[in-house]
Amino acid sequence: MVYSSARKTIIAAMLLCILLSIQYGVFSEPIHITDAAHREVVLQGVPGRVVSLSPSITEILVALGLRDNIVGVDSYSYNDTYMDICNYFRSRNVVDVGGYWWSAVNVEKIIALDTDVVLADLGAHYKLLDVFEENNITIIYLHGGSASSIEDIYLDIDLVGRIFNVSKEKVDELINNISKNISRARAELADYIGTKALVVVGFWNGIWVAGKGTFIDSLLQYIGLDNAVETSGWSIVSIEEVASWDPDIIIVTNMGYVDNETLRKTGLLSLGKPIRILTLSETNLITRPGPRIGEAAEVIVNIIQATIQPKRLQYIVKTLTSTRTEKQIVTETHMLTTTETYLTTINKINGVFQAQYYWLVAGFSIILAVAVLYISRRR
Repeated sequence: MVYSSARKTIIAAMLLCILLSIQYGVFSEPIHITDAAHREVVLQGVPGRVVSLSPSITEILVALGLRDNIVGVDSYSYNDTYMDICNYFRSRNVVDVGGYWWSAVNVEKIIALDTDVVLADLGAHYKLLDVFEENNITIIYLHGGSASSIEDIYLDIDLVGRIFNVSKEKVDELINNISKNISRARAELADYIGTKALVVVGFWNGIWVAGKGTFIDSLLQYIGLDNAVETSGWSIVSIEEVASWDPDIIIVTNMGYVDNETLRKTGLLSLGKPIRILTLSETNLITRPGPRIGEAAEVIVNIIQATIQPKRLQYIVKTLTSTRTEKQIVTETHMLTTTETYLTTINKINGVFQAQYYWLVAGFSIILAVAVLYISRRR
């Protein structure tokens, strides 16, 4: 009997060890992935401990239900109030490893964490590759801030899902929700198609803007707006360049130090264009290429609708220029201008100019009656 009981205990312990080993990847199949830096990385199972070096990566982990795997994060993630994540990290003794930029990352802290994998931003952290490889730390790069499109953000989410063996259904659900939010935003901006928006991302020794080939540029296009910026990437530009692009609205991100005095010094106020300074929470939505980019689209919708008039008629004229002859363009533009004038008049009827409109109609009626009477008498 004693022998039987001991044997059962040993078997139970072995089964428990096997289950735990499977859960933490000891007996898992190797995971082969290609990261955003086009590096082939082989993981010997599903990682149990991860360090995230950027807020957008942290948000992807949280959105996919992986926050319990996080043992270290960048300083911005560590202090983020989104979903009360900062207090959660403190309660779990998650370590602030510095950053966000590579030069501010504390590599020694990461080494001490005995992490299974470090998830990094291709643009901000590529210079750390050699250091991590020398210390036998597995690092995987996501597009992050280097994302050139919304699709790159989807690829980052999918990559994290594959690394941690998240179900395809859960990954697809997250991506589909983002896509639905963006599609809804485009529908809400149907009358603003062609509006030229310029997004300022900072004022370090000049005006930094989100140019062509950035995920913000892609977001603007997806919701039907034009990016007024004519340079590529994250660019520093002059006030003269901004003026020449003639944006319909300027959206300024704000990490807590931007005010009207900042705008005055840079010359943006002198352009006479509508300017909207974002709150910190709005800034986080628009500047983080992660699972909340769909919410960023809705922020832009609210700003556009509350700030400027629809641009639909101008967009129709612009579209016609690619398919009409010059004479047709002139004629159709005139017709559209006349229509716009008519619509403006109708709007005024509903306001303080209603009485004047009635007098105008009466006047035209009298003139028409006199003309008819004169013609009839001459006959």
